[in-house]
Formats: sequence, structure tokens, C-alpha cells
Amino acid sequence: MSVFQMMRNSHFPWLWEAKIKEGTKSHLRSLLESVFKLFDLLVRCPIFPPDWFVMKMVTNQTILNVMTEIAKPLVSYFLKDGPFDNQLWSMYFNLAAGFLTQSSLQLEQFSLQKRQKSLELYGDMRSRMGFQILSLWHHLDHQRLHFIPGMVGPFLEITLVPEAELRKATLPIFFDMMQIEQQEKGNFKQVETELIDKLDILVSENKGDDEYRQVFNT
Repeated sequence: MSVFQMMRNSHFPWLWEAKIKEGTKSHLRSLLESVFKLFDLLVRCPIFPPDWFVMKMVTNQTILNVMTEIAKPLVSYFLKDGPFDNQLWSMYFNLAAGFLTQSSLQLEQFSLQKRQKSLELYGDMRSRMGFQILSLWHHLDHQRLHFIPGMVGPFLEITLVPEAELRKATLPIFFDMMQIEQQEKGNFKQVETELIDKLDILVSENKGDDEYRQVFNT
């Protein structure tokens, strides 16, 4: 994490190319997979004590920056140039969803002073990651079918984050999923069933406010 924090954006293309030159794309793939596993651990497990706010935010900022850079070789080498790597893309999306929904980024739960300070120093990292997900989703084109219905649950949790612009941007993904499945299979039963099942679980956990229900219905 310290090494990643010191890297400038110009260093990342050099790193990807160096890994490619070591052999095949498998070297680059191994690196990306290792990074995803490390980040997933940091996002989902309480590595730092609860009151280490700055440490958590700096770590999250580093993760966000690195994931923004990783998206480039993900598109270039594992989508457009060569066979599509479903597993690697799934790891990216699941990590992004975990990052966005982690408790340490839920600004609404902070005191007003802490929220203002966080926005001033780091911005709302949830929005940046959300729009990153949206951008990559559109890059996938016909490969989006690989993530139906597996990503319905993680994407649904993202839409529950009470940030208006993020909700408006990510909720249409489900309509997109329905259209894709309809075009490929003549129906959208998988998306429908998964959506109902996951919503049922989330509602039973008392997640989703009135604004969410209104935007979802719209």
C-alpha cells in the first residue's frame, strides 16, 4: 500500500508493460489478482482500529486511485485485446461494490463536522467509484451477459447508498440487464428472480429509505 501511495499515474503504464514483457499476459493477470485480493481484505475486514479515521481514508484513497488505473489494462488486455477474462472482471466489480458500501465511507453516519472535513480532504469516494463501475459496465458491451444474474446483488447494494446522483446513475443498470437478457434469451427471468430475492432480503434487513423506493419505482 505504501508503494502504491508513492506511485504517480505515469508509473502505472510502465508497470503493466513490464509485466507483459516478463512473459505472457498471465504475469500481469497474477499481479492484478493479487492486488484485488489485498484490497478486498482491506475493504471487508477491520484491519485498523475504529478510531483510525485518517489511516482508513488514506488507504481508501489509495485503493480508489489504483483501481482507476487498473481499469485501463483490464479493458485493454482482458477485454479488447485477447480473450475476455470473466473471473478477473468479476473480482474487480465485487471489490468495487465492497469498497463503495463499506461502513467507513458512509458519510451520512458521521457527525456534521467530521463529514465536512472528510468531503473537504477526500471528496465522496463512493461517487467516484460508482461512476467508474458505470463506465466499465458500458465498456463490456455484449460481455455484460456474463454478469447476469451474479452481479445483481452487489449492484443492488450499491444503489442503497443514500447518495442521490449515485443512485440515479446506477439504478438504470438493472434495466440494462433486463434488456440484455431479453435480447439473448427472449425473457429476463434470471434478472427478475434475482432482483426480487435480493430486494426481499435487503428490505427484511430494513435497508432502503423512502427516497430510494421512490427513485427505484421511477
